[in-house]
Amino acid sequence: MLWKKTYTYFIAIVLFIGSLLLLWCVQPKTPLRALEKYAENVATLRYSTMIKTIDIDSEESLLFYFNDNQNLDCAVIRKRFGFYKVVNISAELARDSSTLRVGMFGSGFVDNGINKALIWGIIYDTSVKKVTNDNGEISRFSTPDFDMFYSFNNPLEFEFGSYHFYDALGNELPLALADDEMP
Repeated sequence: MLWKKTYTYFIAIVLFIGSLLLLWCVQPKTPLRALEKYAENVATLRYSTMIKTIDIDSEESLLFYFNDNQNLDCAVIRKRFGFYKVVNISAELARDSSTLRVGMFGSGFVDNGINKALIWGIIYDTSVKKVTNDNGEISRFSTPDFDMFYSFNNPLEFEFGSYHFYDALGNELPLALADDEMP
């Protein structure tokens, strides 16, 4: 009788460990894999090519990528219990513009019970050397084809008008190009 009870416990433990192992195997272990897995299940997400991954901290990453229209998108990925999960997907921005110095997009989301706003953009005009908002200078990075920027804000305080663009001499530039500046 004791061997039946021991055998039952042994089978239960093996099934439990097997279930955990199976769960571990199917969960995304990188931010990019989380985005790819999310794209498999969401018809509106059209991931094509990675531009850049930026680790905000040990648990949060931004993925900038091209969609199948060759426009830019951004995803916020959160690491939880060693696995990655998509927290937010922003809408797309055009790859270039002949009328704007900068393309910007903002999206609000809730992450771990905290309201956040992600503002990101692409710098179309090479005369833009610095991007700021009312809180200071914005994080910026370069790719082989263009420069981009991003910031997190309190969604209750966010306004696109609080963003400013400067040239190399520190002169503030308007968002739109003047008629004589357009290509």
